[in-house]
Amino acid sequence: MIVINKFNTLFQNWLYDFIYVFLNYFVNYIPCWQIRKLFYRLLGMKIGYGSRINMRCTIMAPWKIEIGQYSMINEFALLDGRGGLILGNSCSVSMWAIIYTGSHSTNSSQFEYFKKKVIIGDCCWLGARCVVMPGSVLSERSIIASNSVFKGVTEVNGIYVGNPAILFKNRDLAENYMLVNKRFFV
Repeated sequence: MIVINKFNTLFQNWLYDFIYVFLNYFVNYIPCWQIRKLFYRLLGMKIGYGSRINMRCTIMAPWKIEIGQYSMINEFALLDGRGGLILGNSCSVSMWAIIYTGSHSTNSSQFEYFKKKVIIGDCCWLGARCVVMPGSVLSERSIIASNSVFKGVTEVNGIYVGNPAILFKNRDLAENYMLVNKRFFV
């Protein structure tokens, strides 16, 4: 029984590594979104109508990622699905933005690994090079400014800036909007 469990663990690790390399060193260089989307969906990612993931994004555990309608993930973004990631409708994830759902405990002598789901509401905007940490919840129409590091729960319409990111001010929006992407390549 122990041998079977070790084999299953080794096989699962190999399969995860294979999928990671396949998606991030082959699929994300395909210059046609429709073909990339096919591979992401075949590996379990849920992608809403009108949404797109541009070339050269890093994807981890696509089977645990759900993206709503009309959302845009720009080049070089990192989507970590290991702990579960839900991205709402009409969200914009800027270049080099990072969304982590897994990390290591700072108080563990064993460097213990943990996963926590990240939920990003409708019409949120993640600025260039920002980082969203495991367990975070971004309420509707929130913004995480460029180069900011956010952990926690945002207010609706909140704009968060800094490291650690804190509420800077509120967006003056009363309702959600819809992003429209009509590009074929990229």
